[in-house]
Amino acid sequence: LRMSQEPNRGPGYTTVWLNVWTPQHVYKHTDDAIPMKAGDVTKTSINAGDGLCRYEYDGKHHWAVNDGEVEVRLAMQDHHPGFGYYAAGNGSLVTETAKHHIEATGHITGSVRVEGKTYQVAGTGWRDHSWGVRNWRGVLVHRFFPAMFGREFNFFGITFVGMDGKMARLGLVIRDDTVMATKDFDILAYMDEDGVSNRGGRVTLRLDGKTHVMEFELLGKCAISLHKDCPCVDGMCKVTMGDKVGVGVAETTHRAQGGNLRPAVFPHSTGILENGIFAA
Repeated sequence: LRMSQEPNRGPGYTTVWLNVWTPQHVYKHTDDAIPMKAGDVTKTSINAGDGLCRYEYDGKHHWAVNDGEVEVRLAMQDHHPGFGYYAAGNGSLVTETAKHHIEATGHITGSVRVEGKTYQVAGTGWRDHSWGVRNWRGVLVHRFFPAMFGREFNFFGITFVGMDGKMARLGLVIRDDTVMATKDFDILAYMDEDGVSNRGGRVTLRLDGKTHVMEFELLGKCAISLHKDCPCVDGMCKVTMGDKVGVGVAETTHRAQGGNLRPAVFPHSTGILENGIFAA
């Protein structure tokens, strides 16, 4: 669930990327032109679309989505203080695309309802937050692969190539409330025939003198959010690392030549470009 408020764009708009995966369905709703209204921003909350999506903080982080046959109610308690992207060596990732950006893991509880079926949610979660202008047209290629196995071990990895032609690489290992930075990892994304959708991927992490391989297997079709000519693809995944089984996200963009055409996505693709509820 993502909300981006852009009060400096015309009269002011909010962009939402809302994606939900259940065993039967994938729900996708991308809209980058929801008018901002009075009351959409308070000291503790942000809102979009007259109740379509809401975030509120009261010591926990709360999200709510109401969109016809889709209803989401989630609450997250952080496990540790948020960590940021570090400026040194990370080029335009920090200066143009993810300035003042933090990420955090925590425990999530709540419920999800899609097409009349309700699921109870309890497990490790991930959240992030940015401040300031984000230049989506400055993204050429990125790979973002977080993996969550419970409080005892979580991994965050991002590689990013911006318009400056520089590669940024940032990895973090979170064990309980200890966060350790690393660059000793590789991300291999499995790309579909359309060159846009992804089919999960593999992360190879070298840690404590050992090599750990994380396999990301899609749990349903991935969601393609087209924003400012940039197709950002998110796939919810089952992640395995040895005998550990967790959950993660395979997130990719690919516009290595800076193109701005609408991507060609086909019925047999593993990605969903249009909004709606689809069979998993």
